[in-house]
Amino acid sequence: MVVEIPDPQYGTVFATARQDFLDLIVNSTINTKKQIVPPVRLTVVGLAFFDAQHRGAKGSGKPPSGHGHCNRSDSALWEIHPVYDVRHP
Repeated sequence: MVVEIPDPQYGTVFATARQDFLDLIVNSTINTKKQIVPPVRLTVVGLAFFDAQHRGAKGSGKPPSGHGHCNRSDSALWEIHPVYDVRHP
């Protein structure tokens, strides 16, 4: 699932969520495929958001929309955006 934490300039709640995320992945690295290794189980709190721009995702039968990096599968149609809180499960 795609989750997006807005830039901290939009509020302290987002700055805190970003820092909490970084604190939880401190013992991981990001590989060349932009995956967190080892994976970290997280709980995120935010709003479910239907991102219609992803309807052109690979495998959808529709032309790509060129929207962001997360346009790789039909499962990217739903996001949690904005994320207000990140915590250990």
